[in-house]
Amino acid sequence: MNRIQAAIDNQNAQGTRPYKIQISYGYDVFTTKSGQSMEQFLAHIDTLMYQNKAARRRNRGKGT
Repeated sequence: MNRIQAAIDNQNAQGTRPYKIQISYGYDVFTTKSGQSMEQFLAHIDTLMYQNKAARRRNRGKGT
């Protein structure tokens, strides 16, 4: 995810397009030994995505 985000940041920094690309993502590794159902795991990933989105909004408010 860091490489994908760096590529997006690089593209946006070039300013060659009249728009900026942004993505929101949550990721983790699912294992059958975790005791989570697939639904619980997907809810977990969804929560991580919204945390990522909120952090980006906070950073944007700081001028970054």
